Amino acid sequence: MISQQNGNIFTVLLAAVALVAGLSYYAYNTVSGPLRTEANLQNLEETRTRTKIALKAVTLEIPNQLDDCDDDGFKEARKWEPSGAGGPSGGGLLPTDIGVRTTDAFGTPLGYCVWDTGSAIGDLACGGSGGRLAGSDTPLTEQSDSGIFLAVISAGADKAFTTTCSGYSDSATPVMTATGDDIVSKYTYAQASAFWDTTDTAPEPEPPSAAGKTVFVTNASVLGNFGGLSTADALCQQEADAAGLTGTYKAWLSSSTQSPTSRMTKSLDGYVLPDGTLIANDWGDLTDGTIQNPINRFADGTLYGADSVWTGTQADGSNIGNDPLWYCEDWTNQYADDSTGFGATNYTNAYWTEESAMYCDITARFYCFEQ
Repeated sequence: MISQQNGNIFTVLLAAVALVAGLSYYAYNTVSGPLRTEANLQNLEETRTRTKIALKAVTLEIPNQLDDCDDDGFKEARKWEPSGAGGPSGGGLLPTDIGVRTTDAFGTPLGYCVWDTGSAIGDLACGGSGGRLAGSDTPLTEQSDSGIFLAVISAGADKAFTTTCSGYSDSATPVMTATGDDIVSKYTYAQASAFWDTTDTAPEPEPPSAAGKTVFVTNASVLGNFGGLSTADALCQQEADAAGLTGTYKAWLSSSTQSPTSRMTKSLDGYVLPDGTLIANDWGDLTDGTIQNPINRFADGTLYGADSVWTGTQADGSNIGNDPLWYCEDWTNQYADDSTGFGATNYTNAYWTEESAMYCDITARFYCFEQ
């Protein structure tokens, strides 16, 4: 009798264990499943951001790296690094010393394809053959995917590259095809060239307009741990003084507790570049979502190309929130784990101050405003 009871108890216990296991499995699949999906979506978005930042970083370094090293009228980008069996077909991996993250959010190294455009291909002055594909002789006239000059590629969640890069053949044939879940950020030569310095052909600056506060972008470019608002203001003042500009200057910059709206004098007389070019008619015009012309001149009036600018500031002059982590811990860290809002010197829409987010381990400039 006792043996039978023990057997019944053992059977009940097994049934209870099975029931708990079934409920646990159900809970795992109904709760953990959506959580895994959400994490995957976050990784995808983070990866898209990383490919865009890496593409901009490798583009911005071109004038200071190789420039037009083969003298054919078109600049060259750095070669890809050999990938073994792990990169996109026909290409390689992103150079690891460009100053930004070179892996995606899934832990896979970012792929990289680059084309050598112009009449001189594989010139020894540019490092010889290999590491670049043959591009068009006339890249500025190429449209869409026949004129791709640079591409940064993530293998996606499956960690397997399915992108193929190939040499230029004609204006109707794409030089790159992407399938599967690969994530690609790319520039044509025309798009990339918008980021480069144009100072060689810049006219001599004229004296500032009698009406309007002077605005410029700094020559200096710094990491996100530059020290805070007062440090940025001091850099603006230093460059203004060196250029012979009078007045007091502050950086168009926010923190978790301050913003241009709260810490700047709001001019009723307008804002102009050092050469007199109009930026805005007054504070209201400055903060209405657009400006009249890009802020793309240094304090001495030198015209500059496109580059990133630390702002943490929305188009209306307010900050982007009250969390220090949104400002590289109020501009005290240079870690790639944090990011903040930035603008770009080639825009007149809201992107002049709030183009996107950028990691704190990247260098960027400041906009400086006379008070």
